[in-house]
Amino acid sequence: MTADGEQVRLLRDDLARAGYTVDGVATVLGPLAQQVLTRDQPLPAARATAHSTEPPAVLTRAFVLGLPVRRSLLDRALPATGAAGAQSLGLVETSGSSPDDEVRALVDLSPYAATDALGDVDWWIASDLSEVARRGPLPPEHVLGVGGA
Repeated sequence: MTADGEQVRLLRDDLARAGYTVDGVATVLGPLAQQVLTRDQPLPAARATAHSTEPPAVLTRAFVLGLPVRRSLLDRALPATGAAGAQSLGLVETSGSSPDDEVRALVDLSPYAATDALGDVDWWIASDLSEVARRGPLPPEHVLGVGGA
């Protein structure tokens, strides 16, 4: 799969506007859910995001927890990219084109932040779905995201 620069720029802008950042996810989850999620315990995070239609919660449910979200919610969270654009980028699979159809992430797309000599930066790294999102063990060819190791 090859993405053109414009698709990637639109996605980046959507993610930033949605508040899908390290701080945005921390706010959505709260300290307890965020802490136990680092120990592969997704239930508090799933509960923290379950009833929210706000973009950071929708994106966290989809890309961090691997839970299905309604197409209309992903379209709202990523207005320039939409579910169709995310699918063409290989980020999600959709069960249909209706607003109520489910969309499921194919990758973990997590926000990261750092400060360097040029200032603060926010970015997103795509990797294979985590054990939490897969609901099972990782295959041998798994591509890890950024972690403590």
